[in-house]
Amino acid sequence: MTNHTKLLAKAAGAFGLSLIPIFLVLGVVALMAEVPALSAFLWMASPVVCFFSGLTLAITSVDSKARIALASSVTAMAFLLVGLVSRWFQGREVYATLFFLFFFCVLLIGIRREATSDGASVAPVYLKWGLGLLLACFPLSVAIPTLSIIAFAVGAFCFYLGVLKWSLELFNAARNSSGIDSESLSL
Repeated sequence: MTNHTKLLAKAAGAFGLSLIPIFLVLGVVALMAEVPALSAFLWMASPVVCFFSGLTLAITSVDSKARIALASSVTAMAFLLVGLVSRWFQGREVYATLFFLFFFCVLLIGIRREATSDGASVAPVYLKWGLGLLLACFPLSVAIPTLSIIAFAVGAFCFYLGVLKWSLELFNAARNSSGIDSESLSL
């Protein structure tokens, strides 16, 4: 795998992760518009995209600890997807939620570590603050629920901006490493 291909695959994986909140919001909008089939499709497409994006990032990772974190989170997500399709979690939604939270936290840690090892300019700062606020919202939900909701919203937004910024930086790096002269493309 060439450097250009690896950067392009990693950028596609990061960009796929940045599409997941959009799928979830569109699922809520479809539910409000009383189109439950579209809403269910979008909500089920979200973990599938998350699985394939995480798998792509795990394959193209250069940091061994990030690769382990991404691979374990992808394994948890695969178990969750198989469980949802085979109805293993029917009546055991608490277990599915715990598996998803485990997957989500490990994936966030792996993404932050991978972005930091790539030397991305601003993305690791957003990812660090987003991860910190997201992890802080769990204990805050017991003590101060309102502050927990605010910390979750700000943390999710920071992490989303970090993943989006990282994916755009990876696309730019892949474009620059392609060997195509940009002046020869201009008319």
